[in-house]
Amino acid sequence: MNNEIIDMSLMVAKVAALNDERAKIAVGGASLIYSCSQITQFQSMVAEYSQLLSTITFKAKLYGYTTNQELHLAKECYEGIQFCQQQIAKHGIIAATDVASLLFEAINALTRK
Repeated sequence: MNNEIIDMSLMVAKVAALNDERAKIAVGGASLIYSCSQITQFQSMVAEYSQLLSTITFKAKLYGYTTNQELHLAKECYEGIQFCQQQIAKHGIIAATDVASLLFEAINALTRK
């Protein structure tokens, strides 16, 4: 929930900064840093989910069965990985857009001088 609030706040700030070059660059930079940190965080979560899923799978192969709790946990891990991958894709698109916007602003600033 907090991530969604931050995402919306950054979008609102980008719209508010449309007529101010410096504000646009500052907000774009902050958004890029935030998106990169989110990508890193979600990649870490995918690694943790994957490790837990691997442990459950190894135990199942070793003993030949799983408990209902393990099956439920495996399902939660799989759903967690899917959610993280969606968030990584979302923040990857936002980061790419921010990079393009910042490059465009830099080129505009250079051509005006």
